[in-house]
Amino acid sequence: MLRKFANIKIENIFLFTAIIIGLIFTFVSPPLSGPDEVVHFTRAYQISEFKIYEEKNQNEIGGYIPVSLQYVINELKKEPIILVQHNKSNKVQISNITSLFKVPLNKEVKTFMAFPSTAAYFPIMYLFESLGIGIAKVFNLTPLALFYFGRIFNLIGWAILTYFSIKLIPIGRKVMFLLGLSPMILFQAATLSPDAITNGVAFLLISVFLRYAFDDKLNIGIKEVLVLILLSSTLALCKQAYFLISILFLIIPVKKASSKRKYFSIFASIILTNIVLILLWSYSVRYAIVPLRPNVSTYDQLVYIFENPLRYCKLIIKTFLSNRHLFLEEWVGRLGWLDIFYLK
Repeated sequence: MLRKFANIKIENIFLFTAIIIGLIFTFVSPPLSGPDEVVHFTRAYQISEFKIYEEKNQNEIGGYIPVSLQYVINELKKEPIILVQHNKSNKVQISNITSLFKVPLNKEVKTFMAFPSTAAYFPIMYLFESLGIGIAKVFNLTPLALFYFGRIFNLIGWAILTYFSIKLIPIGRKVMFLLGLSPMILFQAATLSPDAITNGVAFLLISVFLRYAFDDKLNIGIKEVLVLILLSSTLALCKQAYFLISILFLIIPVKKASSKRKYFSIFASIILTNIVLILLWSYSVRYAIVPLRPNVSTYDQLVYIFENPLRYCKLIIKTFLSNRHLFLEEWVGRLGWLDIFYLK
């Protein structure tokens, strides 16, 4: 009996475990209890209607959603989500959630809702959850059912991406397995967080780079180049700074591209494609990009970085060292509204 379990592939163990634990997270975590789930829900609904760009209403940026959707969101926001201010006595009542399942969708009656913080996000970040919401709309399910369909499809999409990451990676499979099952990554995948697909694509891209580097049977042809461009571009559009992961191309031996000229041409093509797509999307949604702080100038920040590169590097190191415990805690898992870590 034990031998049969020992022969099960690690990627299959991951998929089963991730889906089971993820579904528990999906239904145990109250609606909107994930960080920024309100704005992710509304943006995912907007994309489910094939509206990839932001909509405007006077000076506000967001989109038109069903009145019933806004009503459910407002009712849920009245709930003390999980542990407001770390108070154990403040918990969501299950009866209050189940009663909202009775609210009909009535998707034709709409109202405008502002969500400027996510309006500029690239649509592929919401691919799986918007698919789930779209399927739920076909059956005219309730707004809260749409929410849970979005969570479930987000979880499944992330699990499939990570499954293939473990399956394809030639070394460090156990490391990838453990990373995929780390609490915070699992929790994000079980909510409407677009970080789920970002993490999944990042894992898959790293696995592909390592496979091309260490699998002696593989050479870098047109098919392999297209795969790298597709995955790296998708990741760059999800999180612009992550295009730097494409530098991992340099771990692939030059001999696999037949010549140095071809090798570096491929590398340049990947990087340039990423940069061009980032610039094109940023330009197309330039009016939807809202600074986190109104008095902060992104342009002046960039000028400062280029004029003071050494000081900027020191600031990064200092920030990392001073917040190292916080970073570690959040990586291991601060669930809910980043407050469950304090539950004792």
